[in-house]
Amino acid sequence: MWLTYDEARRNCHCYSLQYRCYVGKRRYGRRTYRSTTTWRFIGFSVNRRIYRFVTLLAIILLPGFLFSLEKDKVFEQLRLRFSGLNSLKLQFTILNKGLSGSLLVASPNKFRLELMKDKQLDRIIISNGQNLWNYSPKEKQVVLSTPNTSEQLDLQNVFADFEKIFVPISLSKENNSQLGSNLTLLLGVKNEPNQKVKLYLDNKLQIKAVGFANGSENLLYRIQRLQLNVPIKTITFEFKPPKDVEVIDLR
Repeated sequence: MWLTYDEARRNCHCYSLQYRCYVGKRRYGRRTYRSTTTWRFIGFSVNRRIYRFVTLLAIILLPGFLFSLEKDKVFEQLRLRFSGLNSLKLQFTILNKGLSGSLLVASPNKFRLELMKDKQLDRIIISNGQNLWNYSPKEKQVVLSTPNTSEQLDLQNVFADFEKIFVPISLSKENNSQLGSNLTLLLGVKNEPNQKVKLYLDNKLQIKAVGFANGSENLLYRIQRLQLNVPIKTITFEFKPPKDVEVIDLR
């Protein structure tokens, strides 16, 4: 005997036919009732459970999947920003070190780094691409050497050589007690698997800070007033030692 949904409902005492009636036949007293509607609603109930499971799984896995896709997009935007870079100027603070300073970079391989400690000039490092001067006013000494591009990664490389040396590893959200809420892009260094760099970004993908892991020491540079492709005089990357300074030539 085939029943409509309303007829089957009147003979079912569960009051929730669409969720509780058994699949197939169900006996009431001596008579047997079957409703094709029951199959339809039972199927809906099963599908709803599957839908809930899939939704829950998506909630758990989707953010990580999206961040995996987004890391490539963020990296590409930064790569385009720094590609073809001619020069840059910025100020920085090394958090928890009591150091601050300024950095000027020009292509190719020219930079001038000035470090301040307790509001006093602590060190000047200058490269004109052929010579490297490391000057300490306190010690009245300057070490003259040849630039070595294979040395450990430094702040100037992050911007000047961005597209040449970095590959994206991960993108995440991170709260830092000194920097607040950030997007954090972890970068690997090509051919240097042990070196990693963290870029702390705001919502507009501007770089707020750069983090380095140098062995057991972590250095975090807060970036301020970053300017790209600004005019810089060539003489900025030359150094003439004062008369009372000892020169140690290692070339």
